[in-house]
Amino acid sequence: PHPPLYDTDGNKIDAHGGQIIRHEGAFYWYGESRKGLSAMGYPVGVNEGWTNEGVNCYRSSDMLAWEFAGMVFRNSSVALGADQPGPYVIERPKAVYNAATSTFVLWMHLDSFSYTYRYAGVATSPSPVGPFEWKHALHPNGHESFDLQIWREPGTEDAYLLRDTDGHAWTLVSRLTADYTGVEEEGSSRPKGPCEGIALFKDLPGDGLHYLVCSYATWYYPNAMQLHRKAGGLAGGEWEFLGDIGDGLYSRLSYNSQPTFVLPLRNATSGELVPVYMGDNGNANGPGGV
Repeated sequence: PHPPLYDTDGNKIDAHGGQIIRHEGAFYWYGESRKGLSAMGYPVGVNEGWTNEGVNCYRSSDMLAWEFAGMVFRNSSVALGADQPGPYVIERPKAVYNAATSTFVLWMHLDSFSYTYRYAGVATSPSPVGPFEWKHALHPNGHESFDLQIWREPGTEDAYLLRDTDGHAWTLVSRLTADYTGVEEEGSSRPKGPCEGIALFKDLPGDGLHYLVCSYATWYYPNAMQLHRKAGGLAGGEWEFLGDIGDGLYSRLSYNSQPTFVLPLRNATSGELVPVYMGDNGNANGPGGV
């Protein structure tokens, strides 16, 4: 595994399953706080019983020195019905800025200890460093929601939700509402699953196509990374499966990681896309949680 990254206070960066966005010259790294085993009756090594405190945010001007901006959303802020009590599982937080409403919108996979709720959760804030206020939980377009990704189409204000659903059968793609807090009708664009750890990027100014990397479903154990390609926009049409990435032991295991995000940087000289892969190194059997 890669050595841990540390913030400017000397603490390990605790931002899993997240993403980096850029706003007004600064970079903001959002991610879930570390999970810990906290539900009674769940043994170590099962896919249930984990929870975490919330969503952390780190801020940087150069992507080298990261300042801890705080826990911008807390598990205790989730408000579901009395028949769905917390604490909850919060995973894959993704933030997007809505210029029309001057609001940052945070989406997350929200679930119970036993992964039976299968919600997408939404929170909002006027500031990139929160605090984010709870809005609602939903099954987008009537489907359960697991790992998710938020995508805003370059050069537009159109944004989309991609999520793993229906028992890992599909990755469903839906356009977000104008305020980015809900979904419109589900599109016909459906990459075939299983497809966890969804990370999307677009090759600009290259071929202009969308590319999606994701993993197979093997819990916190690494597996081969898939690559899919899409022409003609995200709303409809077919995805092309290009195969698994890598031909060596570590590359076939996604370098002992699972995708979480692809940061689209540009070469300052040529303007070419430099996609920066972000992945989580899981600790399924080790001490201290995941």
